[in-house]
Amino acid sequence: MNSPLIMAASPIWQSKAELYSKALGLVCLSGDGSGQPVESASSLGTSLSLIVGERLRLDNKNGLAFEIDFDLDHINYRKREIGRKNLLARALGIEKNITRVVDLSCGMARDSVLLSQLGFQVQAYERCAVLWSMLVEAQKLSTRPEVKAIRFVNENSLDVLSRLSQAELKKQSFYFDPMFPETKKDALPKKEMQIFRELVGLDLDSVDVAKRAAEVKVARLVIKRPRKAEPLFEKPRYFLAGRLIRYDVYQF
Repeated sequence: MNSPLIMAASPIWQSKAELYSKALGLVCLSGDGSGQPVESASSLGTSLSLIVGERLRLDNKNGLAFEIDFDLDHINYRKREIGRKNLLARALGIEKNITRVVDLSCGMARDSVLLSQLGFQVQAYERCAVLWSMLVEAQKLSTRPEVKAIRFVNENSLDVLSRLSQAELKKQSFYFDPMFPETKKDALPKKEMQIFRELVGLDLDSVDVAKRAAEVKVARLVIKRPRKAEPLFEKPRYFLAGRLIRYDVYQF
């Protein structure tokens, strides 16, 4: 993971920036973030700056910026797919009246929002404290009830799986969306994905997470994969595939 430098978007946000600096254990510069964050970050050995204003924005040295706004229309990009026939919902057991989902690596939380729209009770875990902070700030500013209903938690999924009781492991479905590996054939990802990868790094323990889920015998684990990719760690019980994505379903 890449630790960003913290700066206030303007002087009125300086106290908020300092609070985040203490909470996240990151360096905070005084002044505003209008023109110097990238240069300042580079001089301190990081390529990222977390700009603190009404919401949190991540900037990098290449001029890319990333922020989370759950109320933008593109977050609702799957309206046409919402319903009991949605592939992810089916994989997680909506047709078997499963109503609770644990998202083990929520990332930008788009799937978490979709699942909440579908009526699931969603508990979403994110181990990157900076990204989790961005999610929580965006949730506070959202007007959408399905966003407000999600519980975001800053915790590593391996720790989550180790501490949950057997009752908790059995009464809900678990969803895992590890970062897909880049290949030489890939075009550059979208701008927000570039800076997102820069912040969170590679999911080097993805197989460990899947194996831990098997060891503790979760009732149902759904792993998101590229359609033509090999299973993450073993052959699933079954899978549901779309044009580009496949959901591998494990039951232990």
